[in-house]
Amino acid sequence: MVKSAGPKERRLLERRYEWRLQHQMQGTALISSAVSCTLRVVPSRHTGGTRVPHVCHTDGLLLGCANCKLELTAPSGSFNSPCYPEMYPNSQDCRWIIRAPIGFIIQVTFVDFEVEEAQNCMYDSLSINNGETISRFCGITAKGLSFNSTRDVMIITFVSDFSIQKKGFSITYNIVAVSLQNQKVTIPQNQSSGLVSLSSKVSVPLLKQLTICFEATKTNNSIENWKAFSYHTSNKDHLSFGKEAYGHVFTVSDIPCILDPALLLDGSKDFFTESFQQLCVIWNSSSDYVFVSTKNSYQAVSCPDAKDLSIPGNGNLTLGSYSSGIEPLHGDIYNFRLWDFAMDSGTLANLSCEVKGNVINWENDLWNIPSWARKAESNLSCVGHDLARRPIQSCHITRAADNQPPMKRCHITSMLSRNQSGGNEGTAKVSPEVPHPYPPRQQEKKLSLDVVETL
Repeated sequence: MVKSAGPKERRLLERRYEWRLQHQMQGTALISSAVSCTLRVVPSRHTGGTRVPHVCHTDGLLLGCANCKLELTAPSGSFNSPCYPEMYPNSQDCRWIIRAPIGFIIQVTFVDFEVEEAQNCMYDSLSINNGETISRFCGITAKGLSFNSTRDVMIITFVSDFSIQKKGFSITYNIVAVSLQNQKVTIPQNQSSGLVSLSSKVSVPLLKQLTICFEATKTNNSIENWKAFSYHTSNKDHLSFGKEAYGHVFTVSDIPCILDPALLLDGSKDFFTESFQQLCVIWNSSSDYVFVSTKNSYQAVSCPDAKDLSIPGNGNLTLGSYSSGIEPLHGDIYNFRLWDFAMDSGTLANLSCEVKGNVINWENDLWNIPSWARKAESNLSCVGHDLARRPIQSCHITRAADNQPPMKRCHITSMLSRNQSGGNEGTAKVSPEVPHPYPPRQQEKKLSLDVVETL
């Protein structure tokens, strides 16, 4: 029930609103000078008394303290609730879209947060869409928290109802470069949504032997036949891996090699599942066998027809399928690497995330990936949770002369810094692509060394 205000109460309210309106107009760009304010006295749902919501209109538009429908693209910045640090107005509908370039994510931090609290945040609330999930906050629960997007867009919305105002919030954001090693890639299911392909800056040489390693998931078990990747020239496959009616197939220059004896050791139907499975395939044109390395085994599969063949250079590599003849793998791919030599079982057993493919590596600059297909995750196999505490190691395995084992060359970079006690302590200097949780100390000295190891 609406209660009428008497003359004395009305004069007090008019003075109050005159001050509130003048105060809020200082930060507002008005389209029109025609401003009308409606004074209403309504029951308060908390006290049972009366309260006057601050509702002003300019030519039919709700008057707030600032524009709160913005698209933000600067490398860093901040934004606040309307009128912050004063109480936010009623009936707000705000939306901030933060966009980052491809290969970057957005990190936001709630410097301050106070929004009307209610069960399920049913009255006033702030929502974060991180590209995968939507989280809603009210009360003071979000103060001091930080959140990351999973892609290169984050959307933050804020709504308030007709009563009960609070201080609001202040948010800072940063656009952060993300190593591809921290991202998986969802395989596009049709060309209209884009292709995941090798960059034109990568030149694939003629191959007479190779080692190829990657991880993948399969999320749609109803698709029987699929292709995980294809290297092709002029619409002809020269190298691919997928599944056909007769099993999991590694194809070399149109010669299919059936890998099921090495992949389906537990009697399962599909090698890839909803969890990431790692697969390495090793081929040498001088051998009658293709070798298959998985997490738990290293197996040889007979494929004599693939002997004495070669794979032409300067082709195009696509994750999934480039043609409409067969479905792409329904799932994600991660850490795709290619070497132009055949690794033995001992080398593969010591293969680490730091070892780069000398032809193709899992790096942003080497791939063309639609932004929607990227997804940063913290539980991927090569995401270094302890990178901040250990030296950086960049390794390459190089092919040695005939009858000689391959060589593993690593360049190790660390930082020596003086601690408070005056001694020396080794601390990591981590790639600037990911924010470092431990700030660099003063008086750091860089230490670099090269290590050559025979495998």
